[in-house]
Amino acid sequence: MNTFVNQASRDPEILEALRNIEAWGLSPRFNKTSVSIFAQNGMLLIELRNKRQILFFANEMGDISRPDPSGPVPIEPACSAIARLESELASERALRLKITDDRDALERRLRERRSTTASDERYAKLKKFLAKEFHPDYCLGTELERKFRSDFFKIMWSKVEELDKS
Repeated sequence: MNTFVNQASRDPEILEALRNIEAWGLSPRFNKTSVSIFAQNGMLLIELRNKRQILFFANEMGDISRPDPSGPVPIEPACSAIARLESELASERALRLKITDDRDALERRLRERRSTTASDERYAKLKKFLAKEFHPDYCLGTELERKFRSDFFKIMWSKVEELDKS
């Protein structure tokens, strides 16, 4: 059983049509039952399932692989313009998605940074308060109160230092 690929790859008309399609910057790829035409961005444009469709598509694209040097520049056929515009649109959409993802990532990092900065500031204020409030040098009480504060401060401050190291 001969597959579509075997038949199409030996047909000179089809091969010439595919070269013309490639000249427009599109990528034809053989499948078992068709030829897929892809835009430059990799987007599938069309599936051509027989010789008549392939020749028609190539004819609609226009022949630019061998332009006449003395003649005018060929006008871009409608299907080629559509393929080009779809390719540009897909590229723009991909760029917009990337920009949106980048923006979201930056906003997340900014929120994390702000929350980290705010909590760091609050922690520094709390540490300063604890040092002033419980340090034995600031105690105006009796000798027993000073001893109690000193012992309490040593225990508490060792925990604060453990937090600082972690």
